[in-house]
Amino acid sequence: MQQHRLPQEVIDVADKIFTKDIYKAMRDNNRKKLLAAGFVPRKLGVSSFVAEHEKLPGWVIKFSHRFSILFSTISRISMAEDIQSYLIQEDIDTILVPKKYLYHIPHRKHKLIDKNYMVFCEKIQVRPKKEPRVFSSQVIYDMLKLINHFSILDASPGNMARIDENNIAMLDTEPTNRRAGGLWYVLDNSATRAVKRWIGKKVFLSSLDES
Repeated sequence: MQQHRLPQEVIDVADKIFTKDIYKAMRDNNRKKLLAAGFVPRKLGVSSFVAEHEKLPGWVIKFSHRFSILFSTISRISMAEDIQSYLIQEDIDTILVPKKYLYHIPHRKHKLIDKNYMVFCEKIQVRPKKEPRVFSSQVIYDMLKLINHFSILDASPGNMARIDENNIAMLDTEPTNRRAGGLWYVLDNSATRAVKRWIGKKVFLSSLDES
């Protein structure tokens, strides 16, 4: 837990923001109240919340307040660590994985489950989605290698963002393997991994623009 802890100065600000009222607004997808409280929502779904806050520059906040059958939101952190370790091991420097940290919601219990914790992701600058997705052959090779190793299913533009021609960022590290802890854990075997690899490569390659 300690290695995933946010810097204290960030915790001090976050503790003032995430009151019981705000927590309820997040659970209820109350966009009006969240906007008034300084949030900039990226995604407000039935079970997920992705946003930024004006007092927390440089961070993207991810939270899941309802049970997900596929995986737990906080498992994004362990998946990010696994990917980062693999990149170092394979000497791959074309792929960037933003750092992720756990944030305990002040008035919640300390049991390590989604409704008690949020994931704070380091915000990095990426190119706008409207720009062509053109990469060097090295980036494409490295991404296909990574997808194959981890059986990454959703290698779409929303999850794999372009920094420049020679670099790509993995913004989302949703686990689809035994790190997931949900249905992905139950369904993780050689056959499903082969299917996920095939889909992941197909999704990534089809999202590229011709150079």
